[in-house]
Amino acid sequence: MIMKFYHSIFIAATLATHVQAIELEAITAVAAKFDNPALDEQYKARLELNQLIDQASAPGKEDPAALTKSLVLALQASGTSREADKYILRVMTRVATVDAVDCLANLLNGQDAM
Repeated sequence: MIMKFYHSIFIAATLATHVQAIELEAITAVAAKFDNPALDEQYKARLELNQLIDQASAPGKEDPAALTKSLVLALQASGTSREADKYILRVMTRVATVDAVDCLANLLNGQDAM
């Protein structure tokens, strides 16, 4: 009985980690599009980021903690451009949970407080 319980917990944790990894992958893929110098492409990237977040936070699909963690990880990624960081921060104002407070406090108190 206990083994079944632990097995169920392990499977749930594995699935949750996989879902989060897909969201992080999608967010970083969209964030890379902000590097394009063409303004219309940056505009499309902003729309795509908003659409991605809207889908991830839709009723019945939302997992605010996992989405917040993915956004924080994307924000902390070394390859994320300054422009992408600004729009990730804007999106976080809509969907982030208290889990983002430490990251945001460090970011806002740092040398590059955007």
